[in-house]
Amino acid sequence: MGMWEPISVESGGGRCLHLGPLTLWIRHQADEWLLASETASSPEPQPAELLSQSDGVEPGPDLDWRRWVVTGESPIIELVPVMPDRAVVVRPEDAIQIHHNSKAVFFVSIPVWLRVYVGKNKASKLCEIPSTTLSNTWFGDPMSGELCYALRTRARRELENGQTQPHCAVCPVTLHNGSTEDMEFERLCLRVEHLRTYEGERHLWTNGLTVSYRGEEQVADLVYEDKAPTYETVGGTLADPRQPVNRNLLKRSFGNVRSFTGF
Repeated sequence: MGMWEPISVESGGGRCLHLGPLTLWIRHQADEWLLASETASSPEPQPAELLSQSDGVEPGPDLDWRRWVVTGESPIIELVPVMPDRAVVVRPEDAIQIHHNSKAVFFVSIPVWLRVYVGKNKASKLCEIPSTTLSNTWFGDPMSGELCYALRTRARRELENGQTQPHCAVCPVTLHNGSTEDMEFERLCLRVEHLRTYEGERHLWTNGLTVSYRGEEQVADLVYEDKAPTYETVGGTLADPRQPVNRNLLKRSFGNVRSFTGF
């Protein structure tokens, strides 16, 4: 059975699931579903699988349980990795200079959320649970900016086995400096609501995006790929984007990035 396949939890039964720092407890009692979760600050090493199960792990007494009454559905629960519910402002650990007329691909790891469904064919959505807690940051000017999540990244140029956490999806970001001056990559606002998630052989993936910079006075272009990346064998789509791509929105959003990063 694939790691993102539906799970059967009969009435009176339960499951304990792990995804990186997140532990999720599931209980099924007649027409009720109960969920509790806990995020570890320093998670214990997990098996190689992205999503793993364990038996006999009891939740702590202080956890908050959430209950849903869902009548008429089969005892099936399905977990789907999706992008966070707000844009993510990415800061590389070290500032990166991109020479004029040059481009580079960076692999950015984005922590996923788990969307929980019950019933066959995802009949009823219960909730979404972040795999880890990201800090908040404000992006843009005080009047027209927005609340985002903050994310530090190593901005890797190559991706090797074991470098990506199991709760993160890899987003290939291509930065193209088509101007006559150097461009400094200090921070970038990723509109993750336009990203799909895919299951790869070793990693979760998103579709890639390309940022083209032509100078301070030019409107930069941002293009989202409409297909799975090709850096490893990737299966079907796990989750569609939260929102379709809107070209006008993307240009305005990238204008905010320029004013704060030198793009």
